[in-house]
Amino acid sequence: MATPRDHLNRAPIVEALLDLRVRPAEGGTTPRTKSAVEALRPDYPEVQEISKIEGQLLIDAKSVATTHASTPLGWQLKNAAAGRVVRLAQDGFTFSQLRPYPSWNVFLAEARRLWNPYASAFAPHEVSRLGLRYINRIALPANASLEDWLEAPPPIPPQVPRTVQRFLTQVVVYDEGSSASATITQAMEQAQGAGVTPAVLLDIDVFRHGTWDPTDQQIWETFGKFRGLKNRMFYASLKEAAIKEYE
Repeated sequence: MATPRDHLNRAPIVEALLDLRVRPAEGGTTPRTKSAVEALRPDYPEVQEISKIEGQLLIDAKSVATTHASTPLGWQLKNAAAGRVVRLAQDGFTFSQLRPYPSWNVFLAEARRLWNPYASAFAPHEVSRLGLRYINRIALPANASLEDWLEAPPPIPPQVPRTVQRFLTQVVVYDEGSSASATITQAMEQAQGAGVTPAVLLDIDVFRHGTWDPTDQQIWETFGKFRGLKNRMFYASLKEAAIKEYE
């Protein structure tokens, strides 16, 4: 495994997501929930409504008919210049930071700032799941061996050709120290176009189910523990040669 670092100057993070699933209040979207959108619009000017669409296909001996109904769930707000997206919906809150990733402190502070108007406007009964997900893109130099880059490359029998064009591995593990589970996914990303190197996507999703009051400060302490677990898994998944590319 690679030696853990406190910081990588060129972290290979493609996207970081902080997610809280909730048990929603009754009533759907209301003027109060719309007010949260308007309060955030100066920083997140691109707004798109999220709806659930349900349809039915009705068939009898003489005809075929379809019906559908659309139920508003919430909104997605985007700040393209800053690479930030926030989802405010009846079933939960998600904050996403695309590259370039600033720092953990900046990322967490923005998530907390956005959560407050969401929780006030949507008034969820409780938080039922916490999730922290990081998607990393590890570029592979020409003629690089997966064994030299990954601690757990896909196993290939000796009689099989060694040139890997595509693979996907996934494990779900449980960490007793943080009472959290984590899904670790590794996948080969094919090079698209001339001059683009192939890469491995290392996707680490740490999560925990439970019951939290929406105002409970322990939620944010738990996310800090998730980050520690995520970092452990990140460095444990990669060889030292892969990490040196991002110092």
